Amino acid sequence: MSDLTINFLDINTTNFDEMLHFYTEVMKLEVKHSKPGWAAFQTIGIKLELFSTDKISNPISTKNPSQTPNFIGFETKDIQLSFDWMKSKNASIVEDIATHSWGIDFYITDPDANLIQIAQYT
Repeated sequence: MSDLTINFLDINTTNFDEMLHFYTEVMKLEVKHSKPGWAAFQTIGIKLELFSTDKISNPISTKNPSQTPNFIGFETKDIQLSFDWMKSKNASIVEDIATHSWGIDFYITDPDANLIQIAQYT
């Protein structure tokens, strides 16, 4: 089924306000739509949504550590600028800038300890 594309990624959280602050103030994502306990951010190519788990009436599943994705990947055009920005916002940097055959990256975590990769591809 080659016509499939990823439309959005949902992150369930019990820490909605802190997560909303992180994604708007640290990651600098713009909220496109929101209501109490839910916010959607449009990034280039995919929509990221936060859901407060206490606002979900019939969740298919609730988040537990084994359901956390390996990481959420973001691409940047200037890795050093992004790294310096994250440091200035006191983001939890778990791996400094590293060089790979495909480009360079670093890792941070959000307030729910989801691992986030920031990468610049060559």
